[in-house]
Amino acid sequence: MTATQFTVPGLGGITFTASYDPELAWLTLEGHDGDNGLVSASGFSITPDPIDPITITPEPVVDTDDDPLAVAQQHLDPPEEP
Repeated sequence: MTATQFTVPGLGGITFTASYDPELAWLTLEGHDGDNGLVSASGFSITPDPIDPITITPEPVVDTDDDPLAVAQQHLDPPEEP
């Protein structure tokens, strides 16, 4: 497994580590704060074949007082086209 660390300006000292496992074709990305606490983690399947572009939108911020069914529905509806 190979790993690379990097930081992103504007993210308050979070250090990211990208690790790739060629046997699983799996890329993980973890972010740690200054106290080494895990603050972000994602995993990605990597394929040698080209894929179609994927629209990535931020996760919606939902007021906790909202109806739980409406909150769940937000995550199921496709994003609106501009």
